[in-house]
Amino acid sequence: MEHWAQLLTAVGFLLNAGAAVFGAYQSYKGRKQSDVNGVTIDQVHLATNSMKDALVKATGEAALAKGTAAGLEQGRAEHR
Repeated sequence: MEHWAQLLTAVGFLLNAGAAVFGAYQSYKGRKQSDVNGVTIDQVHLATNSMKDALVKATGEAALAKGTAAGLEQGRAEHR
């Protein structure tokens, strides 16, 4: 009976080790595929951040222009 317990423990250990090796291989494979057509994940991250920054800047400028136009219109209306 004790031999069966040792055998099951060894089989469990081997399955666990195999799963760990498979996981490491999948991680390596995924990391290798993250460099597709010379574009890495970091480059995509930087590009999307700069797009967001440009959008925030453009939105701020448009809001300022709209507020300025509204203020000018209000000033002209009060002056009449």
